[in-house]
Amino acid sequence: MAKDKKQVLTPGGMRPESVVHHVQPGQIVKVTEIAVTSRDEPAGMRPTSQVQDVVSGPMAMGTGTTGEDSDEPPGVRPASTVQDATSNPMAPGGGMVGTTGDEPAGMRPQSLVSPAAPGLRTAAVSPSTDEAEHQLTPGGYRHRSLVHHIEPGHHLDLASGNIRKMHSSGLEVLDFGPLRIRPGTEPLMPANVARHPSRQPALGSGWITYAYWTNDTGHPVSRFATTWVVPPAPATDHGQTIFLFNGIQNSTMIYQPVLQWGPSAAGGGSYWAVASWYVDGQGGVAFHSTLVSVNPGDVLVGVMRQTGQSGSQFSYACEFVGIANASLPISNVEELTWNIETLEAYGIQQCSDYPNTNFTAFVGIDLQTSAGNPSITWTPVNSVTDCGQNTHVVSNANAGGEVDIYYLARVAATASTASINSDGRLETFVLAMNGSVWNIWQTVPHAGPWSRINDLGGIVKGPVCQALNSDGRLEIFGIGTDNAAYNNWQTAPHAGPWSGWNRLGGWVAQLAIACNSDGRLELFGIGGDGALYNMWQTAPHSGPWSGWNRLGGVVKQICVSLNSDGRLEVFGIGSDNALYNIWQTAPHAGPWSGWNRLGGWVSQIASTINSDGRLEVFGIGGDGALYNIWQTVPHAGPWSGWNRLGGWVKQIVPTRNSDGRLEVFGIGGDSALYNIWQTVPHAGPWSGWNRLGGWVSQISAALNSDGRLEVFGIGSDSDLYNMWQTVPHAGPWSGWNKLT
Repeated sequence: MAKDKKQVLTPGGMRPESVVHHVQPGQIVKVTEIAVTSRDEPAGMRPTSQVQDVVSGPMAMGTGTTGEDSDEPPGVRPASTVQDATSNPMAPGGGMVGTTGDEPAGMRPQSLVSPAAPGLRTAAVSPSTDEAEHQLTPGGYRHRSLVHHIEPGHHLDLASGNIRKMHSSGLEVLDFGPLRIRPGTEPLMPANVARHPSRQPALGSGWITYAYWTNDTGHPVSRFATTWVVPPAPATDHGQTIFLFNGIQNSTMIYQPVLQWGPSAAGGGSYWAVASWYVDGQGGVAFHSTLVSVNPGDVLVGVMRQTGQSGSQFSYACEFVGIANASLPISNVEELTWNIETLEAYGIQQCSDYPNTNFTAFVGIDLQTSAGNPSITWTPVNSVTDCGQNTHVVSNANAGGEVDIYYLARVAATASTASINSDGRLETFVLAMNGSVWNIWQTVPHAGPWSRINDLGGIVKGPVCQALNSDGRLEIFGIGTDNAAYNNWQTAPHAGPWSGWNRLGGWVAQLAIACNSDGRLELFGIGGDGALYNMWQTAPHSGPWSGWNRLGGVVKQICVSLNSDGRLEVFGIGSDNALYNIWQTAPHAGPWSGWNRLGGWVSQIASTINSDGRLEVFGIGGDGALYNIWQTVPHAGPWSGWNRLGGWVKQIVPTRNSDGRLEVFGIGGDSALYNIWQTVPHAGPWSGWNRLGGWVSQISAALNSDGRLEVFGIGSDSDLYNMWQTVPHAGPWSGWNKLT
């Protein structure tokens, strides 16, 4: 026999290149077992019983060849091509495997598949501590020889007690040996996640945060489906791996449709992909379907279904609905009982290695048993909180439940203030329950995804007000715990970092902000004596500020707008609940006019400007209805008198559409969002109230740079939501979307 010219490395060691063969998907390796009578026969005289033929599924598509450099007769392989599990002096896992069975107790790792019966070949290989030999699964690290790809058209079967890879035709393709059953009444995961033997990431690994429900109804789970959206990519890439899944497990194995970012034993890299997995969490065998790439924003539906039962043995299918080749059927396994929604991660070096979003919502949870949809209560568990990770159970409804998994601390909010950056991206400032201020923004103009929520610090006593400086920098203003006014600003146009809070002083109970026609911001506040005060930047878009100036009167709420001729005008609710106004007598300058009474009885006011240059004020009347009043000519009186628009609202926000029509949003008596609008630019009649739904306790709104209005609301769960017009200045509206 000619000697091979090249040696190559295999998991069994070096061997001639001519005897290493690629087994294509859909093909099998056929092994015929005949006892070997001697270990000292001449080279090249191994019995034909140990030949490995490549057969394509149930129909042969050709056989393996011996290679160009081999001259042995067809069907004969050199002795180096076969490893005998009972006599090879060095097993593939690196330990001695003799026939005496006298190794010390505990020598063989428990993570191995159970020892094979005499004459039975097994795919099990002892784990190695070699760094390169370990691969990652949704169950931790294990030796690469224990991880197996189950191609489309194949499934796993345990009817014989062994884990067998079967072709859809019923042909056995490969026997992986007996499965080590882990007895007990506790779920396999997360206690049995296998950590890497040497890698020590900066932050926590394994199951980070999750929610579980145990099926103790006496009826087996027949369907477990969850819907979620592929999140944005992480902001930083350190080779980390993130797994997101709904799954079901027993004490031995876990079954799961998995979304992954980063590398795993199934493949992958710096992109999102999906596969189904069946994993022994004891560090033993793991099986996966083909890995299929997906994109941020894709909607996933991970489903596990019971497909059969024979006595105490169950069969299941696991798949992503509508994604081909990502399914993994299993049959004749122990019942799967524990149900989970999980974030699992490895190799996280910093918090920005998680997806660049606040959370992933697992929604539309549908968990069925043979008796229907049981009542379920999800239990959240936060195992790792180094970035504030947590699980929030939004709803235990079944079907239709929701479990949200956060990658950083969840911010419970009380109010929001919407604005637009000079580059066309909306930005919203959120007041947390503890008084801290946070911001969140669109990552591209007039579109998501939205950023993670960011802490701007400080403690303020109410919602912030905001304005855009003439040089393109947003600036926000708030009342501190000492009742003084504070400001905080972007240090560059439409970008951070932010300056940090600066004390402007005074004693104020409410703030309103506007930009003068010469580019200087002007701030208004209600003082401790109930009078109106103002202060201003002394130069366009910069300080120092002027200090507070008293404009007098007695008011209990204020708002401000810029007239079309460049003069600021302030509106206030007087002590008699009537509307009053006061204005600059020249563009961007004083002296001010003194207070003028516009009448009515209002409990809340808001002002804006029509597209023809006339200011319009909206107020909530004593009967809870919406009222409006307006200048009859641009930037001047006389005013119209109050007009009733009806409804029953407890907060109002007016805005102007991109086609020039005013639109008002209000919170109704049922806490849903409502809207009403002018039917033509800067004029009535008005549309009548329209219900947009939801449950909100506070709202704000802004106009996108593409002409679509967007509304923000604080939901009953204290999270921030948004909804938007789907086309410029028109509906239909999107429905509510959760941002935090």
